[in-house]
Amino acid sequence: MASQRERDSAIEDALSSEPEEWQNVLNRVRTGVCQIHGSFPRSHSVVEPVSFQGTGFLVSEEKGLVLTNQHLAGPGPFAGIAIFENNTEFNVTVEYVDCEQDFAFLRLHRCNASYHGLKAIPLEPTAAQKGVAVRLVGNDSAMKITIGQAVISRLDVSAPLLPGNEITVLNTEYISAAFSARGGSSGSPVVNIKGQAVALQSILQKNIALLMPLFYPQKVLRLLEKGLPVYRGTLRIHWELKPLNECQRSRLPSTWDKKIRKDARINAIVARTIVPEGPAERKIEPDDILLELDDKLATDLWKVSEYMDTHIDKEVKMKVWRFDREVNVVCRVGDLHRITPHYFLHYAGAIFHILSWQLAVSNKCSPVNGIYITGYPESKIFTPGMILLSINNEPVSTLDALSAVLGRYRGGAHVTTAQRRLNDPTNPKITTGYLPPDYTEGPKSMIRNPVYGGKWTICDELLKVPAPTGSTSDGSLTRNVSSTTGDPTRRNGIFPNMVFWECYTVARLAGSEGGRVNGVGLLVHPGQGLVVANRGKMGLLTEVILTVGGISHIKGSIIFLHETVDLMLLQFQPSSELSILPAIRLSDRIVKDGDEVNYAYFHRAEEKSISAKIDLVSECYRQKSSGISPFFGEQIRLDSPASSTTHSFGVIMFKDDTVAGLKLANYFLPASRIETVLSFKTAGSLGDVRYQDFDVIPIPLSDACERGLSASSSNYVMAHPSARRQLLEVSSVPSTCVGRDGEIAQHPLRKGDLILELNGKPVIQSLDLDHISLQSSMSVLVFRQGIETLLHVPTVHNSQLQITEVVRFCGGSFQKPSLQIRMDSHPMPSEVYLSYVDLGSPAQSYRLPSNCFICTIDKKPIFTMEEFKAAIGSIPDDMYFTVKVSVSNRLRTVSLKKNSIFFPSFSRIVTGNKVMDETIVFGKKQ
Repeated sequence: MASQRERDSAIEDALSSEPEEWQNVLNRVRTGVCQIHGSFPRSHSVVEPVSFQGTGFLVSEEKGLVLTNQHLAGPGPFAGIAIFENNTEFNVTVEYVDCEQDFAFLRLHRCNASYHGLKAIPLEPTAAQKGVAVRLVGNDSAMKITIGQAVISRLDVSAPLLPGNEITVLNTEYISAAFSARGGSSGSPVVNIKGQAVALQSILQKNIALLMPLFYPQKVLRLLEKGLPVYRGTLRIHWELKPLNECQRSRLPSTWDKKIRKDARINAIVARTIVPEGPAERKIEPDDILLELDDKLATDLWKVSEYMDTHIDKEVKMKVWRFDREVNVVCRVGDLHRITPHYFLHYAGAIFHILSWQLAVSNKCSPVNGIYITGYPESKIFTPGMILLSINNEPVSTLDALSAVLGRYRGGAHVTTAQRRLNDPTNPKITTGYLPPDYTEGPKSMIRNPVYGGKWTICDELLKVPAPTGSTSDGSLTRNVSSTTGDPTRRNGIFPNMVFWECYTVARLAGSEGGRVNGVGLLVHPGQGLVVANRGKMGLLTEVILTVGGISHIKGSIIFLHETVDLMLLQFQPSSELSILPAIRLSDRIVKDGDEVNYAYFHRAEEKSISAKIDLVSECYRQKSSGISPFFGEQIRLDSPASSTTHSFGVIMFKDDTVAGLKLANYFLPASRIETVLSFKTAGSLGDVRYQDFDVIPIPLSDACERGLSASSSNYVMAHPSARRQLLEVSSVPSTCVGRDGEIAQHPLRKGDLILELNGKPVIQSLDLDHISLQSSMSVLVFRQGIETLLHVPTVHNSQLQITEVVRFCGGSFQKPSLQIRMDSHPMPSEVYLSYVDLGSPAQSYRLPSNCFICTIDKKPIFTMEEFKAAIGSIPDDMYFTVKVSVSNRLRTVSLKKNSIFFPSFSRIVTGNKVMDETIVFGKKQ
């Protein structure tokens, strides 16, 4: 990679080929151009959390103002820094974001321009003329200071209507030039030979740069320098430029054609979209040609917008041409800031704010009203990209009304919402579901005053949601039944015992999924309310809501997560209605090829039951990339088309109605594994269970014989009733373990060992392994390098593996390593593992890699979670610090800046059946 000196030398060589006058200009201009490293910590409008790089340039030395693009400053909260060519760095905040055009102003913190050698670039919008040679000075492809040259070709390009996931720029006319710029050049100044900024780089379309005229930015800059408010008016009309020859097809008279051409214009202003319920509704129609505004010829879009700014709440007269006649209309100008989101609520991952003007235009038929949903909602009752109409038939047309409704309903309450699509206001979508508990990090509500700038500030927290229903103060379970569907025993077969459940992730762990998680489980003990379900990719979870035997809204909890098998145990408080459900009998038979079974499952919520034969029982492999997943286990296939259809949960039963096991996607969980867990639950020893800490894969017996396996061992495998000609080989094992003396020692097992016996019992298949037990160690007979060796392998206590605490810091989730991470890491550098990084967080902005171990913080060694919490607690807010991490046993140092406003530091702990209500905060008080 080229050094800074080499890059500077390359720029100097390029400039030496320029005329001397251009060299002097570019050498002066480049000192005022900066790289912007920014992030959007919250979703807002069409913008999602993200980190990015762009360009800006200094326009006011006294105020420290930097001009850049609106799509870089964003409509929502912003955090970032500016780095100038001389490697001077400043924190930046948003001073002003325009709500219609693609420009914004950032303010440099503690900036002394003369001291730091920074020169402001003057704005001269009138110097942008056709044929003028210009240079674009920016940071193309995130490379600091790149210079491109072009000639201005057009001054009247209509602003393109961008896709729905981008910020749309309205009511402006772009300048075009053939710059070969790419990502990172947004916000770059386009300068002439006098060193004046004549345009602002905005959009790239097929290698043609669309440049923002500087008339409006210059006007706003003067107001900001004087500390005056910036008013914006609107008729809620999207205007565009249309060539005069196309206007003649609408029978525009030649007299008007001549007037427009006499004003040095070859395009007319035409109405493209009239937003419903606006000042111009039923007065202006699409394709109307704007002729005059208050008896003055209207040919310039930016002058039309400026005229609206000075006539807010006043009536204006407009003359338009409508196909074959002139039409005079009078409209009252509205306030554009009133229809621009300036306040939002953050609840359970969802962001709520009023619908923006740009989104209304993009969807054409949508009026500018209602509550827009964005973000990553944890509940299905909130759909991103839709308008929220009501909750439980209570209208929520304003944020105050929404805040009041959410405050009345508790987390876990069952509610019904009505929502609509932006372009379909007449057909609402009705959704029912559970209102999740709110574990929002950072501010839950923010506000800004767009008239005086664009900085977001935390406002009084209006959204106060009580503790979840169904839980008492000590976390014990209560029952909440909202509906029944009759006698559950009237349903046939196993289906009365198959339950639906859903819960919400509090914090994501390594390999887990966030937000709402749901599935199907099997009620194995109705009297105790015990449900067996597949663990899947579960993180740190809240309480569970179940539908059992037709009775819905039953609250339960997760009482056990298996660390080596795809199994979790749920429990709820049983009722008299459910006590009559039949008990489940678990079979002690081992499933074999050719067995006749019944298979019960749900297909699109419909009960399905088939008779089939076991076509194949084989071993399956664990995928390391799957994070929280079962260890090496069984895979089963039926001689039925249903077997090829992926179901997340199904029950396989023998013909005597005993349960043989559960079919979980591509994994088979035999009944013996379930019975083992239930026996520990009955004995009250679930909290004391221990796990084997190694995984295996099968190898053919012939391969073992080639390694020198004895004839007696080979003969035993040949005579085994499973008819499997295989042995199990250790595929993953930690490098260290806790020995008998309590000290860290080298693990007795090695990768490649062949397991012959476990606790004196021969091992041929995965069912012969004891994944879970109460023994502190187990005797394992292995075949290693031609020798059979008896080893004492320690097991790992449940408390060492169950992850009940996640530390949140700089947008990252830090946890102790799971069992599978321990097995895959050789050696394990520390007990602090970064499992997930939030979008738009400091961890993402400064490229802190996920799935890594934390080794040091500011050169302080980190091994335990307590050391990590003590280290991050001493870091001041908004200050840099260094972190040394280990990624695939390679050390890497990263510098980050702490941001406690949007990404507070705290510990989230699950104790018993609930998440701690009060989080432990480290460092600066939130």
